[in-house]
Amino acid sequence: MKRKIQVKQLLRWHLAQAEAAAPPAPRARRLLEAARPWWETRPEQFQALAEQLGRIHIADGDALAKPKTFRVEHRVPVLIIHRTEKVETSARVILLNVRGCMLRLRLRLGAVALKSPEGIEVTFVNFQSRPLFSAAGISLKNKEYALEVELPEALAREWEQLKVNDRMPFRLMVLWSESKS
Repeated sequence: MKRKIQVKQLLRWHLAQAEAAAPPAPRARRLLEAARPWWETRPEQFQALAEQLGRIHIADGDALAKPKTFRVEHRVPVLIIHRTEKVETSARVILLNVRGCMLRLRLRLGAVALKSPEGIEVTFVNFQSRPLFSAAGISLKNKEYALEVELPEALAREWEQLKVNDRMPFRLMVLWSESKS
């Protein structure tokens, strides 16, 4: 004789099994700690990296001669952190758009011998070596990366007039992780 099991009972049984197998919920302190930016949880490491980033000097110029006009390209200093390796390079801003509080940025990294990852984490640092914010970037092509992030209101007002050929008010730390292949 077959016993009829209602779907409702079966779902409750599955829920009870899942609850029993689930790890305990993390404590509030642990959740708050996980939400803090990396430069707050590792201030000594950030300070050492910020000092190295501050020593990177990029020669401006790369003027492109055009009839009656020229454009000076201001490159942004970049420190790529990959495992224990730190690579100094620069980036050219290809697109910079601030609308409301949303920043859309596209950049092309200078010569880097590392294999390009699918995604990066970019920490924006001001010229006083203070962190501004971090954002995830995605790989496009030819060492180009794009990111979109919400800015604090004051920073958005300050940056909304920036154009791609202006000197940028930031330097970049890039956390470079291996792409999964």
